[in-house]
Amino acid sequence: MPPTARKRKANAVASAKKSIPAVESAPSRTLPDLQTTSLDDPIPSFRTLGEVISAPQASNATTPNHQGHSAQSSAGNGTSYGHFRSEGTRLVKNYSSCPSGSRSIVPGHQLQSDLSQHPSLDLEESNDDQEYHFLGSDAFSALILKATGSATTSQPSGGLSFRQVSSDPKYPVYFVKHPSLMYGRGCPDVSLKAASVVQRYTFPAIPIINFKRLENSCMGLQGSGPVPYALLSGIIAHSIHYIPEIISLRKYLWQEALMALDDEYRQPRLSALQLALLQMYSRPQEVGENSGQITIAVGRAIGAAHLLGLHIDPTNWSLPHWETSLRKRIWWALLIQDKWRALLYGRPSYLHHKAHCVSLPTLEDCDAEEHASASDWTSMETFIATCRLTLVIDDLLESSHSMGSVGGRELSITRIARLEAVIKHLDDLKFTLPEDLVQFSGRDTILPTGVRSFQLSYLGLGVIIRRLLIDSLPENAQWQAVAALSEAYHWCQDMINFVSVLVQADQNLYWAPFSAHHISNTVNLLLRIAMKSRCGSNESMASQAIAAANSFVTALISLYQATSWDTIGGALRRISSLLLFAQHELIEVRMTYEQLATALHIPLSDDMVSADDFLTSLGLMSNDALFQIGTDQAWLASLGLWNSE
Repeated sequence: MPPTARKRKANAVASAKKSIPAVESAPSRTLPDLQTTSLDDPIPSFRTLGEVISAPQASNATTPNHQGHSAQSSAGNGTSYGHFRSEGTRLVKNYSSCPSGSRSIVPGHQLQSDLSQHPSLDLEESNDDQEYHFLGSDAFSALILKATGSATTSQPSGGLSFRQVSSDPKYPVYFVKHPSLMYGRGCPDVSLKAASVVQRYTFPAIPIINFKRLENSCMGLQGSGPVPYALLSGIIAHSIHYIPEIISLRKYLWQEALMALDDEYRQPRLSALQLALLQMYSRPQEVGENSGQITIAVGRAIGAAHLLGLHIDPTNWSLPHWETSLRKRIWWALLIQDKWRALLYGRPSYLHHKAHCVSLPTLEDCDAEEHASASDWTSMETFIATCRLTLVIDDLLESSHSMGSVGGRELSITRIARLEAVIKHLDDLKFTLPEDLVQFSGRDTILPTGVRSFQLSYLGLGVIIRRLLIDSLPENAQWQAVAALSEAYHWCQDMINFVSVLVQADQNLYWAPFSAHHISNTVNLLLRIAMKSRCGSNESMASQAIAAANSFVTALISLYQATSWDTIGGALRRISSLLLFAQHELIEVRMTYEQLATALHIPLSDDMVSADDFLTSLGLMSNDALFQIGTDQAWLASLGLWNSE
């Protein structure tokens, strides 16, 4: 029940209890002028007497002014009127003839009887989600075959909740309960649902928000800061994947959240960076993210972070522990985004490792309370492991993606040595991780949120390093090539085995926004192994790689058709471009491409197309779509894809 209704009801009941005894003891007492009576505090006897009286034994009466007041205050509720007794007619005449201030009053025993026999429709106990709507008899007959036989009784029938206030066969009156949808609300308690799912799935794996302090701020507790309305809008937008009722509002919700983010940057605080990170870490849909805009967003957030001093280690600062821990976690969440996107899209990193000195977060930086479960601690360990994995990526970017290494004439043997050192760094990291984080093929239990995403990222980084290593091999290094191709093939098998053990419950857990890249990069590496092996007359390895690629893609198609998992959908769209051009070199993958194109509703064509035309056929160049592949198409160049520009 809305607050105004509760107040009106409380005042009405109190007024009724107070006025009834006085009426009985002073029958000649006159009523005050109706013009001085507040409409927000109606007299319950008037409201009750305005109800329809259809039972023949009823002795109630009413007056024109009473009736008119009831009609006015109940117009929104659809209050209807029936027939009144002769006594009521006499009282009406007496009432209309009396001057203001000397009106006759209805006997108190009739008021008391009416209150007990005919409960108010307007003041009926309810909740904020239900309200009464008047419904004509013809419309009501379409909902129920037979109404109640007694007036003013309320009873459900077949799930329909209604009240019949008049059983007059000529004009029966019905009020049907209907969802309130207050203030255009389409999904009740959506903010609570959003906070719940984000707290359950995202925050344990990416702990960028102190949820306890967020709750305190929303409750207005002293010392907890103002209510972060912009951040709350970002939380709702971030939770779209988990709340079916608001999926159709995805574009609108993110539009509102990003407009709020623009305002937050005018006076940046930690909440502005938290909102920006919610955008960066949002789960991609089937046609995923706009990588170009996210790259800009990362740079903008890093600029704000520098203003707030987040690039400096706050461990020994004179700040509350919760704030120093939060500053560290926010900084590392930004660093993860910067390094991963630089690696996946071949763009320069915003942050040089000598330009910041924030120490790695530890379990002491976790916001988990004393009653936190083991899963909460495991998820925090996952975040710490992801930070350490990002340091490996930083080494890789320095050694293989810097302008000196890319544009210079570095010897193949030097480049290979650098990549092998990064592989060793990655292997060493695995042996220092908690046991729960390295069970890649476990099928027994559902792991805490964030663990599977980290495992996929770990395997995906290994795929990228081995692809770079294969591309760096000189043509005359036959024996080295055989060993490298074999090792890369076994790593791809580890990735295939990992994906095969995922179950439907894993889909709702946290997944990094670039997870689809790791799956498609695995198919890319298998195709490269096949082509390199065939060029080196190693047909056995080529056949194994092609068979593994075909089998993996077929399994992904089946998984996607059964679950509509957005991560798999994004990977398949990237894979479709690989197979489209690989089929000219590896004819064995043609049937797999046709199967994939059919599943994704991609038109089949043997003609060479431009990059823009092909991406448009995938639905990835629409202004309304959030790109999964991104604007940087350099990764297609090695497959022979030319651009119309």
